[in-house]
Amino acid sequence: MKKAPFLFKSIILIALLLSSLTSVIAQSEGGLYRFYENDSVDYFGNMGYRNSAGDTIVPLGKYQVCFTHQFKHFAVVRTHESRLIAIDTNDNELFEVYWFDGMPDNEFSQDYGEGELFRIKINGLIGFANFKGEIVIEPQFECTSYFIGGICWVAKKCTLVPDGEYKIMESDEAYYIDTKGNFVRKAD
Repeated sequence: MKKAPFLFKSIILIALLLSSLTSVIAQSEGGLYRFYENDSVDYFGNMGYRNSAGDTIVPLGKYQVCFTHQFKHFAVVRTHESRLIAIDTNDNELFEVYWFDGMPDNEFSQDYGEGELFRIKINGLIGFANFKGEIVIEPQFECTSYFIGGICWVAKKCTLVPDGEYKIMESDEAYYIDTKGNFVRKAD
C-alpha cells in the first residue's frame, strides 16, 4: 500500500522534467518561454515570459494567466480584467481570442477543429487568425462556428438564444465561407 505516494512523486517528477525540457527547447529555438516566480510551477501564481537570453520580456504578474508555454509568434494570456488576448514576442496586444467551451479558441481549434484558423474578436466582431498570429479573415461577424471540412458557418447579424447552459446562434442571413473568407453557399 506504500506504492501510491511513490507513484504520485514519480508523476510529479516526470511532469517537472518535461516542463523544464520544453523550456530548454524553447530557449534553444528562440522565441519566448513562460517562467514562474521562484522557478516553481504554479499555474495560478505569478507567471511571465523570458527570451532565450533569459531577459524578462513580460514581467511576473503582468497577466492573470499565461496559457501559452512557449512561442515564436504569439501567446494567449488573460488580463487582470479577464480579457483573453494574444500578444506578440514584444508584449504587444494583437487581438482578443474567442473563448469557447471552457478554453481559448486556438486550443479548441487545434484539438477539435481543423487547426488551421481560430476565432478572434476585435471591437466585438469575430474574425479568424492563423497560428502565426496573422489575421486571415477580418473581424466582421456577430456569430461564427469553427472550421470543419474547410468551411465555417458565419452571420454578420445574429441572435444568441439561450438553450440550457449553452446559447444557439440564429440568423436568417447566415452563410458558409472557406478558409480564405470566400462565400461558399447560403446556410440552410
